[in-house]
Amino acid sequence: MNGDGPVSDDGKTQAFRLRLSELKRSGCGFLVTGAVSDSVLDQSCRRAFGDDSHAPRHRLLVATDRSRDAVSRCLPVPTDEGSTTTVIDHTALSRSVTADAQSFQQPGPTEIRIDRPQLGGVGQEIVETVAEFESYDHLPAGAVRVCIGSLAPLLDEYDDEQVFRFLHLVLSVVRRANGMLHVYLPKSTTHETVRLLEPIFDAVIELRTERGFVEQRWSLRDGPETGWFQL
Repeated sequence: MNGDGPVSDDGKTQAFRLRLSELKRSGCGFLVTGAVSDSVLDQSCRRAFGDDSHAPRHRLLVATDRSRDAVSRCLPVPTDEGSTTTVIDHTALSRSVTADAQSFQQPGPTEIRIDRPQLGGVGQEIVETVAEFESYDHLPAGAVRVCIGSLAPLLDEYDDEQVFRFLHLVLSVVRRANGMLHVYLPKSTTHETVRLLEPIFDAVIELRTERGFVEQRWSLRDGPETGWFQL
């Protein structure tokens, strides 16, 4: 899920890798699907955030339906002191911000913002956080990583049009920052909501568990589809 793609060297794989590299340089958004367990989603999100081996990362997680411990499992441990992590909590709006911050057993700065509970407010928090990331000097392409937890609670709380507009806003902001957005909807790729939302994303990524291994399959909007390969 970190964008490396399958390991085969055939022409189709090389075309996929080339197109994915182009997307990563210009900013992109991926819809992640599949009726998989929470632990698989945690693993996928952690991989999507990437590591700090090449440059600092500026990570933003929008939590929608997970416990605080589960949120921590979505986040990689930063190894570069220049990396930052921000969590927008849309799950338990009455909690103390200070108490929540202490619940993350993770080194490095972590900021939790829960003061704007409605979807429009969450969107504005994302806009402001990404703008803050953009203010940092020498921000390379792909340094900004945004993950939105399961869309299911948002779709239960808001109508499809509101969620569509919200995602369109977030995608435009992340693309402007040459960042990467992963949005999770743990449904089959044939689900009607997946079909509704997929046109605004650069790719749909399907997850599954096969023989004890987590696998993924990518369908680029304007490029090839991969076979199944290990996450």
